[in-house]
Amino acid sequence: MSTSAPLFDPKRISCNRKRAKAKFGSHDFLHQRVWQDLMERRAVINRKLSVGVVRGDLLPELAQISASGWSAVPQSVPVPSSLDLLISFFELHLIDDVAGELARCRASLAPDGVFLACLFGGRTLVELRQSLLAAESQITGSAAARVIPFVEVRTLGTLVGKAGFALPVIDVDTVTVRYSSLRALLRDIRNMGEGNPLFAPVRPLCNAVLTRAEELYRQDFGDENGLLPARFDILHICGWAPHESQQQPLAPGSGQMFLGDALKKS
Repeated sequence: MSTSAPLFDPKRISCNRKRAKAKFGSHDFLHQRVWQDLMERRAVINRKLSVGVVRGDLLPELAQISASGWSAVPQSVPVPSSLDLLISFFELHLIDDVAGELARCRASLAPDGVFLACLFGGRTLVELRQSLLAAESQITGSAAARVIPFVEVRTLGTLVGKAGFALPVIDVDTVTVRYSSLRALLRDIRNMGEGNPLFAPVRPLCNAVLTRAEELYRQDFGDENGLLPARFDILHICGWAPHESQQQPLAPGSGQMFLGDALKKS
């Protein structure tokens, strides 16, 4: 029985993240924004979540994590069990088996435990993807994947439901960052730890391709100020381990009013 080849190279991901640590604090503006968003989502949960783990290789607020009594662990560490809270911070978009990983996250929670996650998805870096593909095709006659495929929100919602989470919610925060040059964008991506993580060997980009890619980027996407917009779609997940105290859907046929009668009253 054949199995599909892996998409992501764990060694390359680890190398990218380690290399980014030295300059991460100067390029973590998206991570800071998303972390504050996660803390706001945590704040509206009106219950104590003392046994918590935050998993990710590049975390912006280690002091806050420690002060909350939670543990910070890298992506390579297996998640412990019986957690009140598990936060997955920018790791799911770099995992081949997202469905399996979500199931493992669900299994790590105690009953009524909560799972919060953020990941890049949707149309993230769509401008960069199109510009690099077109430029490399024009200059070399062929093109390799330079930007990873990102999961769509509907697909992620299906996977979260299949993993067994109760009351799942998926939403998208779209952020557009504007850059003076293509190289400035690539520098941010590299120092965020999001360099090319693909398993297959990829030849380095030559200056001719980069120059042509920037020309196409400006032509197709540049704004009136001469800046290059880069789109980032941050997908957020909130799901719970099932518990009898949670709101349950009504059984089929148990409603007390016909839909047509309800519409007549509206």
